[in-house]
Amino acid sequence: MNPTHAHLFMNHLPFLGSAFTFIFLMYSFHKKNNEFIKLFLWVFVFFAVLTIPVFLTGDPAGDVVKNIPGIKEELVDNHETAGYISLILIEVTGALALLGIYLMGKNAQLAKWFKYTFVALSFASILSFGWTANLGGQIRHSELKTSNQIELK
Repeated sequence: MNPTHAHLFMNHLPFLGSAFTFIFLMYSFHKKNNEFIKLFLWVFVFFAVLTIPVFLTGDPAGDVVKNIPGIKEELVDNHETAGYISLILIEVTGALALLGIYLMGKNAQLAKWFKYTFVALSFASILSFGWTANLGGQIRHSELKTSNQIELK
């Protein structure tokens, strides 16, 4: 498996996994189930770690795709930039999740400021993943491009 295959195989996992984990975490916050809150914080840490190889395989995949006739380099560059922003957001989210796990170990309750901050940051990560995915899809899926991005033959 080359980096392009690896990138295409893995790139859906952080986005979809974080989105579903977010929903389960919100439910756990609502139910005040500390065991599940801690579990889903660990899952966010997992997706933060998983995003690293997705990002690292993206640049070599972009180099391959840029050489395909009809591919606009600007679309690849936009996707790479969005991927970098998404990486930063999810890594900060993962670090905050680790902090939450640590804080729960001390008193088993998370402060409201932590919950609100984590919800906002994790939601921003998910939105950023969606933006990145949309830009990535536009590289090869002309049906996702706006009319000014489509090259006419």
